[in-house]
Amino acid sequence: MKNNTFYSQNTPKILFVGTFPPTQEGISTFNDDLVTSVQKIVGKSAMCIVAAVNLKDTTPYYFDSRVTFEFDQDSPETYKNTVDEINKDDDIKCVVIQHEYGIYGSLWGEFVIDFINSLEKPILTLMHTVLETHHENPRKFKEVTDKLVERSNEIAVFSKASKATLSKMYPQFIDKFHFIPHGIHPVKFVLPKTVKKDMSLGDKTVLTTFGLLSRNKGIEYVIKALPKVVEKYPDVLYQVLGQTHPIIIRKEGELYRTELTNLVRELGLRRNVVFVDKFMSIDELLKYLQATDVYVATSLDKNQAVSGTFSYALGAGRAVVSTDFTQAQEMISKNTGILVPTKDPEAYAAAIIKLIEDKKRLSFIHRKAYERTRSMLWTNVSVLYINIIQKYLNNDRKLLLPEIDLTHLKKITKKYGVLQFSKYDIPLDEFGYTLDDNARALVAISWLTERGYLTENLKNLFRKYLRFIRISKNGNNKFRNYFDINMEPTDQNDKEMPEDPYGRAMFALSEVIVNHKFSVKSRNQAKKIWNDMFYEVDNLKFLRPKSLMVIAMTKIYKSESKSDHLLEFIVKFADELIQKYNETKTEERHWFEDELTYNNAILPEALAFAHKATGNKEYLKISIKAFSFLISTTFMGDVYIPIGQSKWFKKGGERSMYDQQPEDPCSMVLGLVTMYETTHNPKYIILAKRAFTWFLGNNLNGLPLYNYKNGGVYDGLKEDGVNKNQGAESLLSYIMARTRIEPYFK
Repeated sequence: MKNNTFYSQNTPKILFVGTFPPTQEGISTFNDDLVTSVQKIVGKSAMCIVAAVNLKDTTPYYFDSRVTFEFDQDSPETYKNTVDEINKDDDIKCVVIQHEYGIYGSLWGEFVIDFINSLEKPILTLMHTVLETHHENPRKFKEVTDKLVERSNEIAVFSKASKATLSKMYPQFIDKFHFIPHGIHPVKFVLPKTVKKDMSLGDKTVLTTFGLLSRNKGIEYVIKALPKVVEKYPDVLYQVLGQTHPIIIRKEGELYRTELTNLVRELGLRRNVVFVDKFMSIDELLKYLQATDVYVATSLDKNQAVSGTFSYALGAGRAVVSTDFTQAQEMISKNTGILVPTKDPEAYAAAIIKLIEDKKRLSFIHRKAYERTRSMLWTNVSVLYINIIQKYLNNDRKLLLPEIDLTHLKKITKKYGVLQFSKYDIPLDEFGYTLDDNARALVAISWLTERGYLTENLKNLFRKYLRFIRISKNGNNKFRNYFDINMEPTDQNDKEMPEDPYGRAMFALSEVIVNHKFSVKSRNQAKKIWNDMFYEVDNLKFLRPKSLMVIAMTKIYKSESKSDHLLEFIVKFADELIQKYNETKTEERHWFEDELTYNNAILPEALAFAHKATGNKEYLKISIKAFSFLISTTFMGDVYIPIGQSKWFKKGGERSMYDQQPEDPCSMVLGLVTMYETTHNPKYIILAKRAFTWFLGNNLNGLPLYNYKNGGVYDGLKEDGVNKNQGAESLLSYIMARTRIEPYFK
């Protein structure tokens, strides 16, 4: 058993069982992807470790440090020894088993039964093959399946049809069965012509099939279809990517590949077919897929539940011609590709020609395939697995909620308040402070205090941020936003309208005023500043500061003072939002402005708060409609994709995907939580959790924005990664979202 000293003692462990790299086969790749993505999401909350199977007829592999246990495929003794070691480790809280009938010894993998029956841990089994029976040995097949289903605490499958099959076979265990789609890797959407140039493919029309070669792939039927395609489109190139499966190599060597190359030669297709005989890295594969016009999925097994290669092709945004196996039936529509019968060259030829003859339609299908698969990103899929695993930790640890870590906040907080910017994690004194950020910081501390995190350190930060708001006023009781390191106002205050900072500061003051965990003295200080500055509310022109004020005024109105003066402004601003909505909305676009910009959720959230103050149902009705539009625009599947700040999303235009800023997922989390608390519709809290996991890596690039090392947050998501600077706005947006969502992570 190997040691891993990276994690603290008593960190819960999740053990993944199955083949593992450098073993070169599909389950191994899947297991590696799942372990990696789960670890990325849970950070230091749990440790993912592996029990790796050494396949027979191979020498033992040199595994990486995640592999804590090893056992041999056909050695019952090593299974027993491994189980004994697993049971001794009290920190292992759940065992995740990759199950395929040929992995765990003998023809049907019977050794897995003794293995799971001896395990004294909860088991989540991932069934890669689900069949009602098997023609070769139905009795043995059913015996293994029965015992696997009975012993497993939870079972995940990769298609809805597989879940339906298990539910029919084992209705008494229906609550165990979960459908979780196959994961895919994040890749930028591009049209094929962009990548073809890099790969010296010129203007060729590229067809691709990928996977370990074996006779059940049916590639010969595509080759037989090509003469008809080439007759009409001579520039077609069919790429067959991948090595021969290692088990096939042991049985018959390269006989199948030789038969395919002979067929190519016989049909005169040597210029139109290329075999790339190598086991590809994910990066290599994705580049080949990006250069593909049509992916051809060729499985001969109609009952095949899932294909990783099929999933990757759709995930890269590629049109697919596929045989009608189970997953393909569920995912292929007229907007993603064409289904064909197995072993039918005529059908292959017709489908390929239909797709490539209309270039405009093909580009449309590429984009639709990409959008259709965003919910299948590994980071999103991992959240589904984590939600199952979490219940078996036997404590109150929440895997999707990193522990509160204020290390970076303390580091960037100086004498007068929190500094605006950092270069990586180093605070930058030369850019000084802003009222905007110190108001956010005050809100964050107030919410942490409400959640019971009040410590002497928090009290010191609280006093500093509240004092900052007080001294940010000038002699005429006007807020200024920009200050240098010595707390002197800068010239920038003369160049920008301070409406957003005003709204944010008043919002922060309202949070202190209504928070009874603060001392009366502190709350009275906040009330004095609020009263001094409230007169400015009548001068606001923009929707976002007005929306912040609606929320702030509603909180004070509901908990402190049923003031007619407050109610007057709540109604005034809410009515202005309704007026803007009615002036701007279209049948397809239910929104308050002609473009979506930043902090968008604050607008419909303000109407939900106005409804709380007034009981006006129209406010809530418009809030629900606007949120529905915002959700449809910023969620692809279950992945939250905020409007990129590289270009606002104008009416009639295209939305930008990148330069995503942490302020937006924060705004969405806060807004969706408010909608749940107002309507009690569970969809809002489900989406709020998903929006929060944007920070943890459930985003378009699959990269965490939260820095587990210091509690900092990176400044944005770019096309090529993350902005590694860790400024105040990003950090405080995360803390606010993290604290607001915490009660709903059970």
